[in-house]
Amino acid sequence: MSWIQKLSDTYDQVKKSPSITSDALLPVGYINSQVNIEVCIDGSGEFLRARVLEDDDALTPIPCTEGSAGRAGSRPTSHSLCDKLQYVAGDFDAYGGAVTSGFKKNPKEPFEHYIDLLARWCGTYPDPLLEAVLAYVKKERLIRDLVAHKVLPIDTDGMLVKRADKEAKIGWPIWKSLVQSQSPEAASVRWVVESVDIQEPRVWKSQMLQASWAEHSLSLVSRHDLCMASGIETSISSNHPKGIRYSSDKAKLISANDGQGFTFRGRFTDKTGAQACGVGSEVTQKAHNALAWLIARQGVRTDTQVFVCWAVSGASLPKPLAPANDIWAEEIPDKGATVAIEDEGFTVDYSRDAGQRFALKLRRFIKGYADRISPTEDIVVMGLDAATPGRMSIIYYRELLGSEFLERLEAWHWSAVWWQRYTRPLSQGTSKNGKTEVVWRVSSPSPKGIAETAFGLRLDDSLKKATVERLVPCIIDGRQIPWDLVARCVGRVSNRVGMERWAWEKSLGIACALYRGFFIRHFDLEKRREYSMALDDECTNRDYLYGRLLAIAEHVEGIALYAGGESRPTTAERLMQRFSDRPFSTWLTIEKALQPYMQRLHNIRPGFLVNMNRCLDDVHALFDPVDYTCETRLSGEYLLGYHCQRRVLKKRVDNA
Repeated sequence: MSWIQKLSDTYDQVKKSPSITSDALLPVGYINSQVNIEVCIDGSGEFLRARVLEDDDALTPIPCTEGSAGRAGSRPTSHSLCDKLQYVAGDFDAYGGAVTSGFKKNPKEPFEHYIDLLARWCGTYPDPLLEAVLAYVKKERLIRDLVAHKVLPIDTDGMLVKRADKEAKIGWPIWKSLVQSQSPEAASVRWVVESVDIQEPRVWKSQMLQASWAEHSLSLVSRHDLCMASGIETSISSNHPKGIRYSSDKAKLISANDGQGFTFRGRFTDKTGAQACGVGSEVTQKAHNALAWLIARQGVRTDTQVFVCWAVSGASLPKPLAPANDIWAEEIPDKGATVAIEDEGFTVDYSRDAGQRFALKLRRFIKGYADRISPTEDIVVMGLDAATPGRMSIIYYRELLGSEFLERLEAWHWSAVWWQRYTRPLSQGTSKNGKTEVVWRVSSPSPKGIAETAFGLRLDDSLKKATVERLVPCIIDGRQIPWDLVARCVGRVSNRVGMERWAWEKSLGIACALYRGFFIRHFDLEKRREYSMALDDECTNRDYLYGRLLAIAEHVEGIALYAGGESRPTTAERLMQRFSDRPFSTWLTIEKALQPYMQRLHNIRPGFLVNMNRCLDDVHALFDPVDYTCETRLSGEYLLGYHCQRRVLKKRVDNA
């Protein structure tokens, strides 16, 4: 019940805030629906024209009743103003339209219910828009007018076309507006009333209609009881809204429509929910509308799974599941430049300490939000997923204070961070020729990126969702990163032969970030260790040193191949998997294979070869003899040494 209350409060706060653009936040009693046809009439209810709507203009907020908002089954109830043709067209049956199965005995029943609902609304809250629409639909000639104006196609018998081949669809925009399996008789209609006395002709935009329907729709609910969310006695909803993740979403968070099975039987005697926990009609509509608005505005989707984070006050928040590089645009210094800026009383040379540069940038970023968000601000993180097309569940829910949320977000972005590979256009903006360049930026990876690194780019949606769900508590709750994910990422990066170069480089950065984050956040204080993102020339750890050797060998052979005009994987690249399993014996193989390339470089680039031999000697000098000859499998730390050494060597080439 807490999530309903928080969402309802969010709805009220957003509506009151002048600084938040809330046009997409639906009024009470409204749902979003994909509409296909716009019908224009005059103030007296005479047909003027009609047009088929394009995709970008089709999504329309329409008024609905409690029953029609979540309608399903063989006898669905109609909406109150804009709806499908079987409800709003009195001549639907005359043109061969097929009504829903529950109305077969009386095909006019949907239209009769629509007229009754619209007339009651118009009688209670008179409005020129409603009066014009009611006057027109009572003429029962909507289908005839749409056929006459070439909006709906008919066959040789004068009936609505139900199926057509590709050639028959040419010249009829209605087919493009419909879902592939639908026929034109399933089209929905919205109204425009043009009159000199009407300021807003679009019925779905009229604020007077929105206000009148909000009051009228609540009066249609007959049952009153105590609302457990608001704590007041009001009209209680027994049919809760759908369309949460997108307009056509059928899954509901609260539902009990099975009167014959065991959805609620055995615990309660009816399906209204009052015996368990009653929710007011207005509260549930506010909550569901706010949730749909938040998901569309800032939700993170993975197939059917959605995570959304928001402040109840409506204040802007950083996205918790986005990588740091997506949260802010980190500037890249010119090649070879030493960037130094003063921050909090001391100067840092960022060309040698990328980790410190990122930390200060992250600190300023979080401080900017801390200045705008109160430490006691209510922050909510919510995850949703649907096991079936009609049932949705809350898979994750946390309420945090503003200070707590920012602290945990900062802890995640600082711990699980490393150099990540990105591409950008060569010129500012969008490159016309499509050419891009590769840049490396210090950033934390996204949960989706971690899942793709651990299980490959072709992993199925269920595995991706499960991985994201496991990583969310690591970000929001500050939990330890699962070791099996760290091990899988390290293992896949070591087996680089089966990956494309761009994918492997991206995975390398993510694997290093996870390994670093695991040990920074380790639950055992004695095993905690902080790794620098710059090359540690004094580190004597065996795994780190072997990673440095691998990077040097790869670099030497790569330069020799480039000088000889050859393009193929180096020995170090091909044997990386074996090297991680048996480092000493594999290094002897790599070192032996390196001799011909060193001889080539001795003739064409002797200065480069001297520097590389000096690097190899410096690394070898740091080894403990026992560790050097040990064949124990390397840990993921060798990737950190490899990546740091690789970056240093590449910078030397770029600056040469």
